[in-house]
Amino acid sequence: MLKRRTKILGGLFVVTGFWVALVLANITPPIAGHIDAKKNSSVLKCKAIANAIESYYLHPHSGKTFPENLQQLLDPPFGGPTFLKRGQDDLIDSWGKPFQWTSMQNKNGDLIVLVYTIADDGTKISNFGQGRYSRF
Repeated sequence: MLKRRTKILGGLFVVTGFWVALVLANITPPIAGHIDAKKNSSVLKCKAIANAIESYYLHPHSGKTFPENLQQLLDPPFGGPTFLKRGQDDLIDSWGKPFQWTSMQNKNGDLIVLVYTIADDGTKISNFGQGRYSRF
């Protein structure tokens, strides 16, 4: 009878230990996943803004110029619809800061648009990616 109780208690400890380990293993990934999701969302917004800047530049009424500021993507000085789908929300990163941008030349001498921000943990984020892929 004692052996049977020992086996049952031992089995319960194993099962309980398994569930505790499973719960503990699942506590941190959602937090890390949330941070990664915010960074990924900001990369996508950077890409959308970069595409909007390029569309603005190519617009027949822009005179092949870039916008003076990102607000002109929402209200182009030459008239017409906005270049961003979600309006003002597209200009704010996942941490509540406005995106920045610049134009620069790549290795081939081509003019490229770089839209960027910095996450709260210091990770650089741009339309080219995050961290070492951000190109700034």
